[in-house]
Amino acid sequence: MTFPPGADEFTRPAAQTVPYFVHRNDTVTVAQKPGAAKPYVFTVDDPVVWPSPTELARGESRRSTLTMAMSATTPEAQHGIRDMITDGDALQISITYTVTAAPKVATVATPSGTYQDIVGVTVTETDVHYVNATPAAAQDGAGAAAT
Repeated sequence: MTFPPGADEFTRPAAQTVPYFVHRNDTVTVAQKPGAAKPYVFTVDDPVVWPSPTELARGESRRSTLTMAMSATTPEAQHGIRDMITDGDALQISITYTVTAAPKVATVATPSGTYQDIVGVTVTETDVHYVNATPAAAQDGAGAAAT
């Protein structure tokens, strides 16, 4: 992996494909690998900012920084987190995302109907910063994020 100028052992860019689900109530959730979150809890302070449908149709993008804390639900997992961090009880993570319009799809046929002029999104993770991670944990996290 090649890092841009200014990237250090605590800052790593990453590219990964993650399925996002847009629900009928307009909420968006991220699919996780089975068992990836247990026994950990992720608390998000600043969510990813999505362009509006109008902005997406114009080809505009939004860049935002999500901040989260990873804590544990078991003593064993909490011990593991404490080994990864320099202070506190949770791993603090800052991730910068850019959400852009994906190429338009003329027609999509589904069992519920046929839809035209579909506008999707491409979400790019451009920067990951493990705020209170030890250098070894930050490097391990960068490797995991890139897979």
